[in-house]
Amino acid sequence: MFITVAGRDRKFCAQLESLLQGQNHKVATLPSLGEVRGSLQALPPHLLVVAPEGDGGEACGLIKSIRDDQGLRKLPILCVNPQGRSSDGVGYLDSGADDFINRPFNGQIFLARVRTLLRRRIWSGDLEEDEVTSLRCGSLLMNLVSRQVLLGGIPVVLTRLEFDLLAYLARRPDQV
Repeated sequence: MFITVAGRDRKFCAQLESLLQGQNHKVATLPSLGEVRGSLQALPPHLLVVAPEGDGGEACGLIKSIRDDQGLRKLPILCVNPQGRSSDGVGYLDSGADDFINRPFNGQIFLARVRTLLRRRIWSGDLEEDEVTSLRCGSLLMNLVSRQVLLGGIPVVLTRLEFDLLAYLARRPDQV
């Protein structure tokens, strides 16, 4: 999937980009929230991650403007709350964000929230699953968004660790 990350803290945005690329997402990083609107019009992502600095007022304004745009209204938005105050998170949600996470956070929780937002879009029919969200290796089919595994069409129940290890190996079939 294609995800846009926007925020002024370049080091932090690079960390988010690395996490997302580790899950085979294509990522565009924008150094300011002011660049988001033009970028969304030129190349709409499947998910927008907003990592504002300060009080979040600029981010709330951006989110409201996206929700007012008929063409972008369904775009899932995940905000990363820099100060960890719940009132800021409420502001993001009231502005139209789909979810928020407080900094500092566990990378696996961030990725789970990303998967959840993408999964909702797929289930609603707004987004088709593509090869980035599914892995096929012989008769093994792995859905990376719903974390379901089929072997020869039969569901296989795996623990989180087993799923992650199998996905890692399936992404590198010629290296193992």
